[in-house]
Amino acid sequence: MVITIPKPLRDKLGDQAVDSLVEVLNQVSNNVRDEILEALDEKLEARLAVTSAELRQFFLEELNKLRREMDQRYADLERQIKDSHTHLQSQIDLQGAKMDKLFEQERSERKAEQATLKAELVRWMFLFWVGQVAVLGGLLYAMMRLMAQ
Repeated sequence: MVITIPKPLRDKLGDQAVDSLVEVLNQVSNNVRDEILEALDEKLEARLAVTSAELRQFFLEELNKLRREMDQRYADLERQIKDSHTHLQSQIDLQGAKMDKLFEQERSERKAEQATLKAELVRWMFLFWVGQVAVLGGLLYAMMRLMAQ
């Protein structure tokens, strides 16, 4: 900053006194500026400390909100998975019961078919043996007749 001294004051005080006065005023100006800068620096540091604490608190609160939200979503996902698992297990059990019923039905049908086949086989065996006995009886009758003659 440049300080100009008016000419009448310069003439009255003299050049050396004016230079000294300008030097004093410059020092006062520099001191006032330094004090103002120091006060502003202190205010700025205090404000930065407060703002930093407020931001820290804000971020901690937001982080806690995020954690709670993530915990809630995790719990929801676990519940959905458990529900899906239960549903799938019931579907598997239902299908298993249907398969057991079908298997049992097929088994009883096979047993009925086997019983029918056994009865038919016994009938054919009976007819075979009756035929065999008749043939043998006929042969024996024929042999006895031949021998009797």
